[in-house]
Amino acid sequence: MKTLNKNILIMLLSVFLICSIGGCGSTTNTDSNKSGSSVNEQSKYPYTITDQAGREIVIEKEYKRVAMTSVRPIPAAYLAATGSIDELVGINPSSMVAAKNSMLAVLAPNILNLETGYVEGNDTNVEELLKIKPEVVFCLNTNADEIAALEAVGIKAVGMETNGTDAIELFSQWAKLIGDVMGKENQAGAIIDHSRAIAKKVKDIAATIPENEKKSIMFLYLNDGNTIKVAGSNLYSQYWSETIGAKNAAADVSNVAVVNMEQIYKWNPDYIFITNFTETQPEDLLKNKYPGQDWSNITAVKEGHVYKNPLGIYRWFTPTSDGALMLQWIAQKVYPDYFNDYDIEDEILNHYSKFYNYDLNDEELALILNPSSDAGAYKARSN
Repeated sequence: MKTLNKNILIMLLSVFLICSIGGCGSTTNTDSNKSGSSVNEQSKYPYTITDQAGREIVIEKEYKRVAMTSVRPIPAAYLAATGSIDELVGINPSSMVAAKNSMLAVLAPNILNLETGYVEGNDTNVEELLKIKPEVVFCLNTNADEIAALEAVGIKAVGMETNGTDAIELFSQWAKLIGDVMGKENQAGAIIDHSRAIAKKVKDIAATIPENEKKSIMFLYLNDGNTIKVAGSNLYSQYWSETIGAKNAAADVSNVAVVNMEQIYKWNPDYIFITNFTETQPEDLLKNKYPGQDWSNITAVKEGHVYKNPLGIYRWFTPTSDGALMLQWIAQKVYPDYFNDYDIEDEILNHYSKFYNYDLNDEELALILNPSSDAGAYKARSN
């Protein structure tokens, strides 16, 4: 009996030594995997990215407090790129106006609780911004003074590009940059690929439209009864027009320009699209509600081709993750005979289900296609 106990003891000691040195079965493999995962996660930081100001930025950690300043569509792009707004602490006041009147507040209701008071127009009060303790701020890439002021107090400033016309590509670049900064590089891949595919399809169909069938369209950016602003060339209006095979009636003015009715008479657009940066609704033009502005002889008004741009996750004029829908909607409005293989309401429903994991109800769908004037109550100076 003593011999047996001694042999068992020797065997147990041998097993213990083997386990200690070489590992025992699946338990050791699991521990190894856990350890490897931890090491890989730790080795992710630091890494370097390049923002749209051409600046190299070192990302040292996972950031928990993020703010936006003068680039108004960025909150919606952030949601599409990361899947949530959990890290956001502050946004532009115009972004908040859009959120309150859009699906963004439904998809991410906490956005309504974010701070906005540190921005007025295109100006940022850095002292007020510091009160919400951001670690990262997404801002306009050309605002060198703001970037310098933020970096002087130890805040990561990430420059975002807004110049250009290609709204689909600008959104794609924003989404990728946001993903790079926030460590969620692959989150927006599906919606970026989809948007580019829709753009290609629309361009291919537009290429078949004969020159004598091409329409002229004008984007009414703002009309408060006194000042009229239109979106000309070197802006997203040019992209939407060209991509669907139409002519931008206001192409001979640049960016957002103040014009008078005489200029609009000369352009005489076939279609008018009203942005959500103004409270103006189609009936305001169709019924000549503005004293001193006679719209009745404009072809678009005479034929009833005046439409308010939809408002989904953000205003359907600037770069947005709803950009593919904007292309489909406007193409079908101008050329229903060429873009007749889809129902825009079904496209919207499918888009929100697939990319935002949300099933729109009838009321929400109607609100997207017929947005309230309230969304344009904040007189934004840019996008």
